[in-house]
Amino acid sequence: MNINRRIYEAGNCRNSKRGSLIVEAAISLPIFVLAVLTLILIIRLIGCAENVMYYFAEEAGRVGKEAYVASRLAETAEIDPIAPVAGSGLPQMVLQQRLRGCLEKNEAVHIEHLRVDQFIYLFPGVCLDGLITGRLTYDIELPLPASFNRRTYFGERLLWRGFIGRTGSPSPLPYSKMEENQSAHPVYVFPKAGERFHASGCRVIAVDPVERILNTEIRRSYAPCRLCQAQQAADGGIVYCFAKGRSYHRGSCFLVKRYVVEMEKCDAEARGYTPCSFCQ
Repeated sequence: MNINRRIYEAGNCRNSKRGSLIVEAAISLPIFVLAVLTLILIIRLIGCAENVMYYFAEEAGRVGKEAYVASRLAETAEIDPIAPVAGSGLPQMVLQQRLRGCLEKNEAVHIEHLRVDQFIYLFPGVCLDGLITGRLTYDIELPLPASFNRRTYFGERLLWRGFIGRTGSPSPLPYSKMEENQSAHPVYVFPKAGERFHASGCRVIAVDPVERILNTEIRRSYAPCRLCQAQQAADGGIVYCFAKGRSYHRGSCFLVKRYVVEMEKCDAEARGYTPCSFCQ
């Protein structure tokens, strides 16, 4: 009787352990499969975003090379042809159409609502002219059930320089001058309008934001603007900061109506800017 009882108890113990393993497997296996599928989806999204940015940079380079024609015409013609070309939006439409065709040909992932906006063609920047900038936005459709959000929004901004047939500095600094300690004289100008350069405390630019390159220091010193979702801006992109503000803004923010850029006084004078009559 004791032997039969022990055999019966041992059989019940094995059955209970086997049952607990089945229950644990039934609970953990779907979670594991879901985690693996999520990881695969994230890797696919990252790879697709990198490919789109690669094609964006390639087509932007082509637009930059073609800017040489417009710049040469501007030097030889009495009427500046760059303004009507930039105002017509032709380079922006060409870039957008080329990018769509390249993605349809080479990218297997379905991309929708691809658009190039905030496009500025051949504008002067800090110590450089002929700059081009634009933002690319698009959606990637995800292979998910209908009850889930099947689209993911992406946005990237690119800043590059068009090939205009000349360097940024026509007279390179000699090596002897590089070893000399010279004090900087930064001034501020309106790149889109204005003929004057201003000091940092000038009342003319007191209410206007300054163009900055987004980096770790900017993120640490300023908070992202919630109105324009500035937290989505990538490092190296263009943002705008007010002198007395606490946030950095994207170019699409309605608070940024006009902005100023910082450059050396000698560069401003070389570009034809004259001193401000208020701050001298």
